[in-house]
Amino acid sequence: MDKAKLKEELTKRISSPVLENEPLAQHTTWKIGGPADFLIEPQSIEELSLVIRFLTENAVNFRVIGNGSNILVLDRGFRGVIIKTKKINKVEITAGGQVFAEAGVLLPALAARALKVGLSGLEELCAIPGSVGGAIRQNAGAHGKEIKDVLKRVWTINERGELKEFFANECGFKYRSSRFKEEKQWIVKAEFSLNPGDKKEILKKIREFREKRLASQPLEFPNAGSVFKNPEGIPAWKLIKEAGAQGLKKGGAMVSEKHANFIINTGGASAADVIYLINKIQELVWKKFSVKLLLEVEVLGE
Repeated sequence: MDKAKLKEELTKRISSPVLENEPLAQHTTWKIGGPADFLIEPQSIEELSLVIRFLTENAVNFRVIGNGSNILVLDRGFRGVIIKTKKINKVEITAGGQVFAEAGVLLPALAARALKVGLSGLEELCAIPGSVGGAIRQNAGAHGKEIKDVLKRVWTINERGELKEFFANECGFKYRSSRFKEEKQWIVKAEFSLNPGDKKEILKKIREFREKRLASQPLEFPNAGSVFKNPEGIPAWKLIKEAGAQGLKKGGAMVSEKHANFIINTGGASAADVIYLINKIQELVWKKFSVKLLLEVEVLGE
């Protein structure tokens, strides 16, 4: 399908603008990445369903992203359609304490809503800058807690645009992974299992975890969070530091002096700069410890 026809068909299915040749650096927390042929932001689960079904039926390459906080987009960008869930962001908290959040809701915003009604459970996850959908897809975690620990149910859309429901124990959660990483299903909504708590105590914990993050992570620079998964029994940052990779630079990218498992964009970094540092870190850690560091960030595009 040619680009003009594709744009026309996308425009029929969503109520927001279809952005053409959109720089993905504007849609990732690393502020790195070339252009997508098209970027769209469906306004509802129904619009997302129509789009996914259409793109699948017409064999159009596409990718669904949330807040872009765990992604490295390569310098030539993405051929196809990027679907951003940012506007699919309703939160519902029932009188009985059930908490429902759509895929585009950011975790800090969800934690704030839970705090308002005195529900506890999200405090450790409150500073993760990801969306609900992205966090569930990769079973995001912090301070010893993972999102699976507070999840009750997940709803997805499959290639035919059909809604499916999974209980948390059916999601195949592992360390920084779930079945949704492998399967052609896209998370649209989740129900969380939170407990009543004292608002002052919840707020105190939220502040503590935010302060810990500020103290230990280079948040003053664009970054994508932890670049590598932790090997069993030892944090990746420790291996990187001891292998002598902390502080390495390439172009505008640098291995953070504050947290060795972060690569920061000090200004004008390219994806090629980041890839160079990723390869260098893996090489140095392997040479010193015979440990192969695996990526936690996902690489997208060409």
